[in-house]
Amino acid sequence: MYKSSKLTIYSDLDYIDGVVCYLGEICKKLDLDKKETNRICYAVEESLSNTISHCADLKKDETIDIEIKSVPSGLKVVLNDFGAYYSFAKEMPQSIDTLVENLSFENILSDDRDSIDRFSNYIIHKVLDRYRCINNTDGSRSIEMTVYCAKERVESGEIDSLAKDEIFDSMRFANDKDAKSISALFQKKYGYAYPNEVVFYPKRLQELFKGLSLISVVGISNRGNVIAHAALLRPYRGSRITEFGLLIGDKGFDNYEMILKLSERILQVAFSSSYYGLFFHPILNVEFSQKLCRAYSFHDVALLVGYWRQEESNQRASTTISFKLLRDIGETKLCLPSKHEKMIRKLYGNLGIKIKSRFYEVNEVVNRSTIVDSISSALHSAEIVVKQAGVDLVEQIFIRTKELRNANIDVIYLYLDLKDKNSISRIDELEKMGYFFVGIFPFYHHKHSIVLEYVNNIEFDYDSISTQSLMAEELKNYICKLDPNQKENVQ
Repeated sequence: MYKSSKLTIYSDLDYIDGVVCYLGEICKKLDLDKKETNRICYAVEESLSNTISHCADLKKDETIDIEIKSVPSGLKVVLNDFGAYYSFAKEMPQSIDTLVENLSFENILSDDRDSIDRFSNYIIHKVLDRYRCINNTDGSRSIEMTVYCAKERVESGEIDSLAKDEIFDSMRFANDKDAKSISALFQKKYGYAYPNEVVFYPKRLQELFKGLSLISVVGISNRGNVIAHAALLRPYRGSRITEFGLLIGDKGFDNYEMILKLSERILQVAFSSSYYGLFFHPILNVEFSQKLCRAYSFHDVALLVGYWRQEESNQRASTTISFKLLRDIGETKLCLPSKHEKMIRKLYGNLGIKIKSRFYEVNEVVNRSTIVDSISSALHSAEIVVKQAGVDLVEQIFIRTKELRNANIDVIYLYLDLKDKNSISRIDELEKMGYFFVGIFPFYHHKHSIVLEYVNNIEFDYDSISTQSLMAEELKNYICKLDPNQKENVQ
């Protein structure tokens, strides 16, 4: 069984063909089909080409490390180099059809190489299931590219229907053997349109069970079938908070009372855990999920506008970050942006956290920022996390934002450290770029994160966003006035 391998090549275009051929052989070992093989091979080939051609700091005698590893139901390739981040600033059309409208061999020959590379960079983001780029302060960089094998997803033909006489009998913690049944619940209800694609891959669920990143409770019928599910899911390895969610019931078992029973059991696990907090993403136009938030005293700390695409609607669905603090962290000192200070104090106050003063921590100013950006194909959105702000912060955020816009990403969420003056002092510049404040997110990447959002030329109908709490309604009205995509906010 293939696990992983590593290659090291010189920064020379002549080595790329050999890497791609080797990668193709690995794809065969992992049973990826032709389409999936072509997708990952194209992404790796073009990423290497762009890195070698455009990173001025990368000399020909320097090397690029390539790691190819098997992941549950898929393949991940990681490129590590010391090249400076490159950017293609030209705007790309919103669709591939527009891009290839006048495409011909003659046009390609007459076009400049940068335009062709911008096109390939756009496609890279389109063909991958997961894309993650990490720029470090020391100048090193990692690019992570992942594709998943569609054959590993649960198929509708594999799912049995419940018998008419089936009733709820008991509940218990899920194990590896339940993974396929859990995937079947989501496939039956959502097709493959659920905002977290991991639920459709039984092997990926099993891997999460194994690492205790996923703890699930399932409802069992009198015939022994899995009929409902609730879970705690860590957002990333090492996280000090966990997400309450993945709530679902089979037809007839998807009522509030049924889900409440499972929720009570799984939340008891969270309350007795070592986590600092618990968060929930209720969909705002679904009262069912917001009733759970009220029942367990979650507090809304952010409103993520247009969080995920809805199959049945032209407007993306919005969600709050509803948060419950599980530990007393006492008073805290933060670097608060004056424009949003009042709102931030109120959001923390609702959690029982008192901000002692506006505090500016003196951090060493470095030249290069440490930034991680990642794309979720399921959500058609991206995250940018600023780990450490450097002199080039605004420039780097501009570059990342431009690249993600070119990839036709609908929304981008930017996370900054509220204890880092170097980050917070640049918020005005980031807002001029098009970002706007949407809330806070304690213990997500930073102990105290502020969340900014960028919307890629979409005007949302805020009146259609239904809120079930006074705080969520206040946040909605506050954010609507900040969103530069709203016609009334255009200056």
